[in-house]
Amino acid sequence: MSNEAETVKKSQRALTPKLRFPEFRKEPGWKPRSLSALLDYEQPSKYIVEDSNYQDTGTPVLTANKSFVLGHTAETTGIFEDVPVIIFDDFTTDKKYVDFPFKVKSSAIKILLSRGNDELKLIYELMSRIRFDSTQHKRYYISQYQDLEIALPSPPEQQKIAECLSSLDGLIAAEGRMLEALKAHKKGLMQQLFPGTPTSPSAGGIGAGADAGAPRQPRLRFPEFRDKGEWEEKPLGELVIFASGGTPSKTDPKFWDGDIPWISASAMHDTAVYDSELRVTQEAIGNGTRLAEKGSILILVRGSMLFKRVPICIAKRDVAFNQDVKSIRPKRSVVTRYLLNHLIASESRIAINSTGIGAGKIDTEHLKSLIIGIPSSPEQQRIADCLTTLDTRIAAQAVKINALKQHKRGLMQQLFPAPEEVNA
Repeated sequence: MSNEAETVKKSQRALTPKLRFPEFRKEPGWKPRSLSALLDYEQPSKYIVEDSNYQDTGTPVLTANKSFVLGHTAETTGIFEDVPVIIFDDFTTDKKYVDFPFKVKSSAIKILLSRGNDELKLIYELMSRIRFDSTQHKRYYISQYQDLEIALPSPPEQQKIAECLSSLDGLIAAEGRMLEALKAHKKGLMQQLFPGTPTSPSAGGIGAGADAGAPRQPRLRFPEFRDKGEWEEKPLGELVIFASGGTPSKTDPKFWDGDIPWISASAMHDTAVYDSELRVTQEAIGNGTRLAEKGSILILVRGSMLFKRVPICIAKRDVAFNQDVKSIRPKRSVVTRYLLNHLIASESRIAINSTGIGAGKIDTEHLKSLIIGIPSSPEQQRIADCLTTLDTRIAAQAVKINALKQHKRGLMQQLFPAPEEVNA
């Protein structure tokens, strides 16, 4: 354990938080206790059955960094029912507070249980505030935590704080379910609003030819367009202008730390991109990278993320982008927001090829040959407006969830005494 952690341990004596519930304001300060005195742990010996038993309902399955659900028809032995517990991952120090029956599959996972009557929820929250120096450790074990101390109040005060935080967690979870419901609603609506246009015969890989002979108009159409006939079908390459990005020399400081966001896969987590951690200067444009004007659509065409999803987003300002991203600029006959959503709805028709080095790749010619259904401009705009309204609701819901999480963090800073973190 580092000197910093020793210093923290010595300083954690009868600490008092800034905010206490009225009935505990005259109580003594919180007393430090070692985690080894608070927690027992088990190494799971039972493992789940084959992956084919993962279903949408049933027993949750926890693995290192992932959660699944075990179907009702799968083997039921080895289920942990004595909850709540803390799930600790040796590899990442990720922690989960679990209050439902579950199974596990990971040699790195430990099951942490309370030794006494202390509130495991509160212990979990305090453990989550411990930080290790990532430059000194590549892997973390529960043994590195055991000698560390956290300060705790009396059991009644523990229970009060745990109930307060659990109530907030419940609200955050409920709002999260609402967010997922909105996303699912949009996904289902897009399946109705866009026809299952056939994949180009030249496209290979996943989904190639799967919807050949599909209808040329959608299943759901706004009333004012129901008698307007079938949509046209055109290859994407005829509708847009493609551009490739790149990386300026990282050894030349005049290209970096400017005002222009430089977009890579890590910035493409939503349908709109505003900024990036890395920025380039104006001088970098044309010297290794390229500018995508506001309103351009960005598609990730190379990277390991492609095996999970195809990130497609719209640039909300002028941005630069790297060589793993393609920029497409719609021509005048195409409404940008319409095309953005059509491409997102067509994700399953985009073939992902393996590079052989753990990354996926989308062939540019395949993208150019992807068939897109094109109604009249007014109908395109009507569809775009409908889906943009949903996007606005989804974004507002995400902001609401983030605000609740920020509120919880701020509340814990008041409810827990300083020092707030243990550094080791």
